[in-house]
Amino acid sequence: MRRARLTALCLLALLALSAPAAAGARHRHHRHRHAVPDSCAVAHKHVLAAGPQAQVYVLSTLGQQAQQEVFACAKGARHSFSLGPVPVCDTAGNCVGVESFALAGSVVAFGSTTIIEPTLPSEVAQRRFLVQVRDLRTNRMLRIAPTGVPGQPKPGLTGIGRVRAIVVKSDGAVAWIAEDETGAAPGAYEVGAADAAGLRLLAAGTGIDPGSLTLAGSTLSWSQSGQAASSVLN
Repeated sequence: MRRARLTALCLLALLALSAPAAAGARHRHHRHRHAVPDSCAVAHKHVLAAGPQAQVYVLSTLGQQAQQEVFACAKGARHSFSLGPVPVCDTAGNCVGVESFALAGSVVAFGSTTIIEPTLPSEVAQRRFLVQVRDLRTNRMLRIAPTGVPGQPKPGLTGIGRVRAIVVKSDGAVAWIAEDETGAAPGAYEVGAADAAGLRLLAAGTGIDPGSLTLAGSTLSWSQSGQAASSVLN
């Protein structure tokens, strides 16, 4: 009888010692089954553009001067990347920031406007209107180009004006419609592209509808003076 009680006590002790190990094994197995949380899948309050593989959204940043900033991320990636601030305009209508976003896979294209104030009396302000294309899995810049080339060169000016519409392919080829802010003609726009053929001006004038830009495969389409126009985006 005494031997039986000793045997039972030994069994209970072995069970007690093995329980934490079993629980730890179950805990490790449970942890292994769950993937790293997808930071891009968070329900952001203000999504500007979304696709099956990426999205662009706005967040308020903290600091001495709180501001809204545009971020983008590829789904399944560990990081989001800042594209720039939400556009802010002064009383004269000069705006800085990023806008007009398009996605193709994990590639994002957008327009950016920056103004660099002069530091010397002999300098002029630098205004830069650019198109940028980035891969959101690596944050690598695929393309950067001015929104156009002014007919009359102006000191300190890069590009012709802000991007009003944009489309992009997953290989980084991009096309856009930019508002001509050089004063050439009120209400003028340009259709531009940057692809395997280089930087191209496809159309210019007052009859271009900035809301008409579309891309189907490699066929780029827009409307000018009520007429359909198209080109190939290589």
